[in-house]
Amino acid sequence: VIGSAIADGAGYAFTDFRIHDDGCARFLLIDRGFTQRQAGRMMQRLFEIEAYRMLALLALPIARRQSPRIVAIEKSLAELTDGIAREDGREEALLHELTRLAAEVESGLSASQFRFGACRAYSELVHMRIDEMREVRLPGLQTIQEFMDRRFAPAVATCTTVSQRLHDLSERVAQASGLLATRVGIARE
Repeated sequence: VIGSAIADGAGYAFTDFRIHDDGCARFLLIDRGFTQRQAGRMMQRLFEIEAYRMLALLALPIARRQSPRIVAIEKSLAELTDGIAREDGREEALLHELTRLAAEVESGLSASQFRFGACRAYSELVHMRIDEMREVRLPGLQTIQEFMDRRFAPAVATCTTVSQRLHDLSERVAQASGLLATRVGIARE
């Protein structure tokens, strides 16, 4: 169980962020002096934290699927770049392979960037809602913010890293393609 005093001590919030057999998570909000509006806003923030956290994490399976694909493309690109450096007369075949890699990278980008962008946006909303709760640590309990820093932030970082690697790979493929296209053009002339 994690929890903290919230709203400068006007109440307590507790949860375990586990999905139970009925498909729902549980929150306990204890009123120690909330106004009706404060209680409603705190409940809404807790629900939004959970909803936005789950929406952000929809990108994690995509990132996990993309990672081995990125590694394979990076390896292929390294081999192709070595081929470009050798000048062994296989420019046309290398250009064809680079075009295939470029298409594969762009396919990966188009299939994932919406979800990765949503992950970043929802992650920011989660942190904003936590800040709005004005948590104060309770002895012996991890705060909601600490839980998110330890469990949620690494998942978001994974998605961000995979997204950045795809963009970097796209740029590297484009640079190699430009270099090789120039060489093929010179050889044709």
